[in-house]
Amino acid sequence: MVTSVGKTDSDQAILDRSRCMIQSNRLLLQSLNISRVTLIILRKTGYPGFHTFREHLGYEEDLIYRHLNPPRAFQIEIGRLGLNYDIRPVADGPIINRHIHTFLATQKKAKSGMMTRFFVRALVHGRELEDPED
Repeated sequence: MVTSVGKTDSDQAILDRSRCMIQSNRLLLQSLNISRVTLIILRKTGYPGFHTFREHLGYEEDLIYRHLNPPRAFQIEIGRLGLNYDIRPVADGPIINRHIHTFLATQKKAKSGMMTRFFVRALVHGRELEDPED
């Protein structure tokens, strides 16, 4: 999706306009079997903002995946955490390190009181070792 934005538009203004556009085209998206729409907001400085709208949420933003790079969002296995915990991201704004994400999780079926945990998920990519002889 491409939208024309003014120089003074805030991330929230862009997000609000995009949300309205996605909602007005919700039936078309469903008929095309599109399961998610990701909005990427580029900034002059810092990392881009990522906002993912998922079909099973009625094409509303899935806040768990906010500011997570879509191809890598599923590599940190947030879905597995969601089986046993109600999770929400700790930071809502732009993140300092795009490879580290923090979540507050409350146990869904607590037998003896509610248990809240703090999860840190990180993407670690190994570098290929180069042989100096090659």
